[in-house]
Amino acid sequence: MSEYGSAFEVLVSQKDAALQDRDKCCARVDATDQKLQKVSQSVLAAMRREIAESIVKSGVLEPGNGPDKAVTLSRSDFELERTSLNGQIAELRTQLLAEKARNGNLEQRLERIEAQLVAGVPAKRQEPDSGTEDKVATMMGEAVKDLVTRDQLNHAVQELDVRLSASDMTQSDQSSILHASAGEKTGRKLASMEKFIQGLYSNVPTEDSNELPACIRSLMASVNGQERAIQEQAEHREATQSAIEELKRSANGQEQTEYRRATESAIEELKRSANGQEQTEYRRATESAIEELKRSVNGQERAIQEQAEHREATQSAIEELKRSASGQERAIQEQTEHLQATDSAIEELKKSVNNQERAIQEQVEYRQTTESALENMKGSMIKVGEDSSASETPRQSVLDFPSIDALESFILTTSKEPLKVLSTNLGRFLDTERNERIKIASETQETASSLLRLETEYGGLVKTQEERHSGLISDLALLGEKLGTVDSSLTAVKDDSSSCFDELQLQIRSMQGWQNNFTTRQLHEAILREMNKLVPNGLNSIMQLTSRIESMEGWLRSEQSYGAKRRKTEHEGPYPSNGHVTT
Repeated sequence: MSEYGSAFEVLVSQKDAALQDRDKCCARVDATDQKLQKVSQSVLAAMRREIAESIVKSGVLEPGNGPDKAVTLSRSDFELERTSLNGQIAELRTQLLAEKARNGNLEQRLERIEAQLVAGVPAKRQEPDSGTEDKVATMMGEAVKDLVTRDQLNHAVQELDVRLSASDMTQSDQSSILHASAGEKTGRKLASMEKFIQGLYSNVPTEDSNELPACIRSLMASVNGQERAIQEQAEHREATQSAIEELKRSANGQEQTEYRRATESAIEELKRSANGQEQTEYRRATESAIEELKRSVNGQERAIQEQAEHREATQSAIEELKRSASGQERAIQEQTEHLQATDSAIEELKKSVNNQERAIQEQVEYRQTTESALENMKGSMIKVGEDSSASETPRQSVLDFPSIDALESFILTTSKEPLKVLSTNLGRFLDTERNERIKIASETQETASSLLRLETEYGGLVKTQEERHSGLISDLALLGEKLGTVDSSLTAVKDDSSSCFDELQLQIRSMQGWQNNFTTRQLHEAILREMNKLVPNGLNSIMQLTSRIESMEGWLRSEQSYGAKRRKTEHEGPYPSNGHVTT
């Protein structure tokens, strides 16, 4: 009895401890799930921002992914500006060739005039009139007062270079640009922009330009994997809770002690009834005890059967719990793999950012190369202009033009208007290029800040997952200990149940044999012998005396009734006929 009581108390205490551990585990898992969901939502928001920003700037920052719509529009604008610049350059070259042809004609004309002058030189030249010289000098001064000198033009071009590219130069470059040739920085800018446009053309992929980068796809796949792992872990947690509920229900069916108490009380009642002295009451008590014992035995059999079913259910719940624990271990392993994949994705993103930085450096180098090429082209154009002007200076004469208006139109068409148009177009183009460069720099800074923020969030996520992993491992170890305790308790209960079942079978066999032999002659003789042992030795004499006393009492009663009748007949006389008594 004490062993059964202790086993039941152990089971109840283990059940309470398992319920408390389950509540703690569920609370911890819920808190961890909430934290993981918050982190996943923040990571998803950050990833969406990164994806949106990467889609906008992938064509400019990543050479392998191709430009997006904005870059395509910028490229079309660059192409239009490049076409216009090429047209202007071709137009300037045509004008330069025309000027060279015209200068050649003028040189031939001057050579003929010199030959004529050399052939027809007079012996004594006539002194020119001073009034005529003053008039010609006045006309020349009025004709050249609105012209732009070469020094002024060089100074204006240098100011244009400083104004357009001052934001991209260091202080040493700004100090050195004053000593550089005119248009050098602008030429380098044009050359770098031309090379950048060629690079954009060469980097246009054949596939869809809206395709996401590989690192972003891998990060999205990792986040989706994290969500699936969280969902699987929630399912495993639900399975664990159902297994614990099943274990709780099976633990509530441990009512073997009540049946044993009922059996023992029936046996005690049977023993007490066996000590009776009346055969009828003894038999009735024996029959009722046998019926009670039968009911108790049937209840015990049902209890044993229910206990076997509960034990099987407990074993199945334990197996389900073990499978759930193994599933949780697999989920933890998958989550670790997802974290490793996230690490690799972060490394790929860092590599992509490094590639973007290298691409920006290459763009800077391209811009410098373009600027140097434009500088060379500008220097060659200036050199050609200087050669042409040097050739024109000693030989060109104002007298070659029919009028001052023709001279002014010639000067304006050859120098002022093309330079003005070129300066305007170059200013517009370089303003656009500078804005794009500032935009790229800001986007690069935003990418770096978002990457730093993503690394911080990733560090927090890794720390949270490690804490959760350690907590799950400790919970699994504790659960394994609890399962071992339950297994040992079930083994003890099984051993006790088997021994009690054997004892009950023996008692049932003995009671059935005693019941079968209850109506035999030997049993009656044994009962009589037992009764003779219990009654006193003078029972026979007492019975004889009792019978004699009863017979005497009967005789006395009969005698008393006879004497009363005689006395009645002696005292009574005959009644008169008329009803009156005579004296």
